Amino acid sequence: MKKLFIALSLAAFALGAQAQYQIPNSTFEENFITAYYNSGWLSTTEYTEPRGWHGYATLSGSNATLGRDGSKLFSSSDVRPTTLDPTSTSTKSACIKATYKVITIANGVMTTGRICSNSTSATDGTKNYNFSTIGNTDTSNGNTNSNFYQSFTGRPDAMKVWVKFDPKDATKSSDYPYASVSAYLHTNGGTMYDPTDNLANDEINVAHASNTEIANYGNWHQLDVPFVYNNTNDPAAILVTFTTNAQPGQGTDGDLLYIDDIEMIYNSEIKSASYNGVPITLTAGLTTNVDAYYEANKLSLTSNGYAASIARNYNKETGLLTIVVSGDNVSDVPSNKHTYYIQFNVSNVVTTDSYVDDLLVKVNETALDVLTTEISVNRLESGRIHFALHNFILWQGGSPQLPVGNIDIYNLPLSGSEDGSYDTFSYDGIQNITVGDEGYMLSFGGSEIPVPSSAWKGPGLGDIPLKATGKITDNLLYVTININMASLGQIVYVQFGYDFMNYTLSSEYGTICIPTAAALPTGVEAYTCDGIIGTVLNLVKVTALEAYTPYILKKTGSDASYNILTTVKTTNETYTSTSGLLNGVLAPVTAPEGSYVLQNLEKIGFYKVASELTVPANRCYLTVPAGGGIKEAYYFNEDDATGIKTLSNSPLKGENIYNLAGQRMSKMQKGVNIINGKKILK
Repeated sequence: MKKLFIALSLAAFALGAQAQYQIPNSTFEENFITAYYNSGWLSTTEYTEPRGWHGYATLSGSNATLGRDGSKLFSSSDVRPTTLDPTSTSTKSACIKATYKVITIANGVMTTGRICSNSTSATDGTKNYNFSTIGNTDTSNGNTNSNFYQSFTGRPDAMKVWVKFDPKDATKSSDYPYASVSAYLHTNGGTMYDPTDNLANDEINVAHASNTEIANYGNWHQLDVPFVYNNTNDPAAILVTFTTNAQPGQGTDGDLLYIDDIEMIYNSEIKSASYNGVPITLTAGLTTNVDAYYEANKLSLTSNGYAASIARNYNKETGLLTIVVSGDNVSDVPSNKHTYYIQFNVSNVVTTDSYVDDLLVKVNETALDVLTTEISVNRLESGRIHFALHNFILWQGGSPQLPVGNIDIYNLPLSGSEDGSYDTFSYDGIQNITVGDEGYMLSFGGSEIPVPSSAWKGPGLGDIPLKATGKITDNLLYVTININMASLGQIVYVQFGYDFMNYTLSSEYGTICIPTAAALPTGVEAYTCDGIIGTVLNLVKVTALEAYTPYILKKTGSDASYNILTTVKTTNETYTSTSGLLNGVLAPVTAPEGSYVLQNLEKIGFYKVASELTVPANRCYLTVPAGGGIKEAYYFNEDDATGIKTLSNSPLKGENIYNLAGQRMSKMQKGVNIINGKKILK
């Protein structure tokens, strides 16, 4: 499991270290390099190509020897004029040329992959094609332009390129008058082919861009060719191909296509926005007012960038939401981002409550360490809440594995439960995880370790789907959160606290042991059992219930039943009162032999366990120490208005017994007795 988190951490940022967002040598200003060299006894042949680009000089396939040609791809000084593009500094372009070969026209071709020719039929796309396979290199025949693939990890929205198509008149008037450009983004899962005729490409083909109608004869112009994405796989390479004719084998000997300044475009703007289903207009750098409280799941944002990230930063004090849209190449071009602002209504904070409980975490169903964690909740004048789980870190084996960050959900509306004992809330929408608190110190290995802002991995995920549901009172909080990090193959489940339940007291007496502190409802009294005198168990009245403490309850009110809200926590541990007489359980257990369980047999009381008997969850059983006058049962003796009660089995012997007037008695009388300085009711 530790390896899983290391992989997760690295996967989130691997692109930053090896990213390739533009095609190298896309301006063609570099000198061409040797692609084929053959020194014979009569002559020497040398063909050159642009670095990273290939033509017929490095032709492969059964027709390589016959078809190899260095004249079909060459450097040219024909570039677009500055009157057309005042910013241009171009001095060179690449040019491809169509030539007649034996029985057909061989289109001029330039590709980042390699040309393969296995057929004399130009239209046979299964035997004549361009292909790209990551790792494919060839240095034979003196080739120094040996990589027949172009690494590429960006996810662009379009490809811009300057072209000039200068065909012969015969091509212009034919049925096939267009040059073409094609680009495929593909994974490292095999070979990408262009054209794709009857060749397996679907699994590795991430996206495709093409223009098969390049015309505007004799004029430089810029193409804007959009990518269409087939899947969400991460690309590893790009196969770009230019050809003098969109149809193989067509055109005229001498057709020319000039190519210059190829640029991949990464959009970074808001395309559309709506709040609660109502469209809103956002303009970069300006503020838009929305007359509502900000709820992240009601704000829908789409970008014009396929892989652009949208980050939100909400200021709960001012109600201002800042939205930053970053292009996929922002790590390479930090300026490629646009900022938008939305001003929402503000609701003042009335109270801030902190809840401390267990945090249970699973990643892809694998349980991690359970940690004691704090969640902060702001209650607002509007009746809503702000929810904050800060400095969330995944731990396993006692060690921190992955710092995630801060999860803040703002302006959550509350709904009351059926019985009104608690409120509920829910959230289902997009969420940005933000950087952990500045100056946060991680306690680990006996040291306080500062966590730098760069260590928090959540912010790098951008917008992610998040679902949260919860229940809340002034002192109880139960929340479940599902974080969908599908881009990393991770589903994180978080549970804070435990689900709510109502302990119901419907009979005159009961026992209780719960994992949370709770107030006593009016009409219910609670007692601990603090000791034994002879055969009398002394009960002490309390005013509230403490967590993990066993009590005896008495219904004094007239209602049919009373509820005490608590949480469901299942554990086989037993919780014992200070004197060791009451033992509380949170999960059903079998009462030990010789212990006493509250039952209503002859009358209500604690009866000795003679055979197997189950104590239900959140209840108690009684143990009496050896020599404590062990009997078959202990019954309740009612007291006067002083509230003192006892559990007794028989009159006391050998004790100093007095009545309230201070007179010594030989045995307990009905009413209040003072035994060894304590008031005991019979």
